Amino acid sequence: MEKLAALVPRPRVHLTRFHGVLAPNYKYRKLIVPTPLATTPNQGAVDQSQDDNIKNDSTKKKRITWAQLLKRVFKMDMETCNVCGGKMAVISAITDPEVIQKYSNI
Repeated sequence: MEKLAALVPRPRVHLTRFHGVLAPNYKYRKLIVPTPLATTPNQGAVDQSQDDNIKNDSTKKKRITWAQLLKRVFKMDMETCNVCGGKMAVISAITDPEVIQKYSNI
């Protein structure tokens, strides 16, 4: 048991360690690791509120929804109604096998 327990990593510890050029304190690391894309300055006069909105939009991460992932991977369109073609919203995800069986027989 001691040998197995020694192999289990401590909680909240990174399992990947970088050495050499990719090490965090390497003095020339900034020359090798790519930097984030810089935003280009806006052309012409733009008011301050519009400029702030542009900065906020560019810094937000775009996350893909669960329904869009299903559509991309399995070609299942969960956002469009099969009957009328209207837009639908996901209310909940059912994971209980008995409930899934009940609704799949409808």
